[in-house]
Amino acid sequence: MKHIYLALIGLFFINFISAQNYRLFNPDTKKVFTDVSGGVNTFGISFDTVIYGDATTMFIPFMNVEGYEVEMDSACISEGSATYCFPETKPIWVGSQVYVNYSNELYTFQTLNGATLEINTALQPGEDHILYQDSGQRFTLNAIENNYESILGIYDSVKNLQIVHTDLQGNSIDSPLNNFIIKTGKELGLINFIRIDSFPQVLTPLSLSGNTGPDAGLTQITNSDLYDYQPGDRLQYSEISFKSSCHIELLYHKFTNLTFLERYDTSDSIIFICDREYFHKDSSKVYFDTIRLAYDRNAVIAQIPFEYVSHEESLSTKTLTLGDYCGTPLWTFTKNTLSMDYCSATDCWKLTDPFNVPPVELETSVVGIGRYYYNSIIPTSLESLNYTFQVNYVEKQGFTCGKEQVVGTTTLELSANQLLIIPNPASDLIQLKGVNHALVEIVDLNGRTVKRIPDYVEGTPIYVTDLVKDLYLVKVLGEGSVMTGKVIVNK
Repeated sequence: MKHIYLALIGLFFINFISAQNYRLFNPDTKKVFTDVSGGVNTFGISFDTVIYGDATTMFIPFMNVEGYEVEMDSACISEGSATYCFPETKPIWVGSQVYVNYSNELYTFQTLNGATLEINTALQPGEDHILYQDSGQRFTLNAIENNYESILGIYDSVKNLQIVHTDLQGNSIDSPLNNFIIKTGKELGLINFIRIDSFPQVLTPLSLSGNTGPDAGLTQITNSDLYDYQPGDRLQYSEISFKSSCHIELLYHKFTNLTFLERYDTSDSIIFICDREYFHKDSSKVYFDTIRLAYDRNAVIAQIPFEYVSHEESLSTKTLTLGDYCGTPLWTFTKNTLSMDYCSATDCWKLTDPFNVPPVELETSVVGIGRYYYNSIIPTSLESLNYTFQVNYVEKQGFTCGKEQVVGTTTLELSANQLLIIPNPASDLIQLKGVNHALVEIVDLNGRTVKRIPDYVEGTPIYVTDLVKDLYLVKVLGEGSVMTGKVIVNK
């Protein structure tokens, strides 16, 4: 009799669970996915606007900034400002808008070229539905058995919709999405998904890496994630500062070695006692002391969606990638501040001061290492002050990476993920050291890509004679790594 009661209770529970909806997301959803094939790039999802209708709700994801100019509304033009701005209208990977009809659980996604994808989460095992079809191919969703899975530490009831990619005659097409399973959980919502914006030209399967509400996986990066050192670990970084006008005036080029001796953790702080030695390049003198380093352990460096552009701060481009550091994958967050302010009247970004070269700030943080690279350039009417911080070498808990600079040596070896641009400043051409078969982009201070070299090989000249005198960001996107640097075009 006891087994009968348990069976009845189990049957009631299954029926109750089955009656609930496997919704892909809700208005407060914040998620981050990684590319299933490599996990190098991240794809964030969050909604800027939700419009409720009688039958259909429209979700509008947050937008990226377009690279073209539009006229500003008069309400945005302040004294000394330009009359143009850059619109925040570029859809992210999930498409420009999503329509949801909750009466039949039908989700309609819109691609950049105006095509639509339809996902029916009400499908029962054995039922199918056309996700997308054009003149030469068909993507069908087949509902297979639901199951329970542990996803990012959360045990969830999961609905499975398998993609079958065929031609119109039903012949199988071998593609990254054929037999891929879209998963959605009752607690987590979307678990496995696909890239929408460039579909079907780009077929990218995605897997959940972080989720809020409930919190799971990679939801934010804090100081406690970055500065994870233990006694015995070692770190070396370099600092260089120079003034630039008609010529370069080097102020200093210094190297600092830290050996972590003690660590103390409190509810709000991480405290290290370190031996410090520092020396200047080409010098034989070494200085020693013991210092105390303290970090606010709860300070948030970035959170889902990691690439989100906040209207409360200056415009910045942000990326989260899984970088390769001497064979070890580490999450790498890069933020490049562009000194532009948001204009709500036209939903776009304007230059803070269009008559002067704005200050530049670029920072890269690596989980487990901390601040990895930092560059600031502060221009004045006659010159600019440049400061660069770069981690050269790290040794921690059996992991080593980089090239340690030794006192008195005159040749500086490149560290992993360090980009050398020569000459800098440049008038005719530049060359990149430490780069082979990678995508190179040169970006101006407005965030526009002015040069793009798909497969750069070390030593190949990049001519800059067609660029105006200014400061530019150089981005190198390789297999599993991102390198950045700055170059001054001075002609």
